[in-house]
Amino acid sequence: MKWEAKAIIHHKEKRIAVWFPKDVAAIARIKQQPDVKWSKTLNAWHLPDNAINREKFKMVKFIY
Repeated sequence: MKWEAKAIIHHKEKRIAVWFPKDVAAIARIKQQPDVKWSKTLNAWHLPDNAINREKFKMVKFIY
């Protein structure tokens, strides 16, 4: 599955936005992550920007 993860600021919080094609199994997997939320305005799932999530989504640099 093709997906994209990007560091963002959402409602004044550092978050990681994740985009992927609509897929029931992928949605179920991302919902298992702590503090994950759906953003209707971003049309993406987002979760806290921290070292653990950066490793999960293979992100290295902190760029905003």
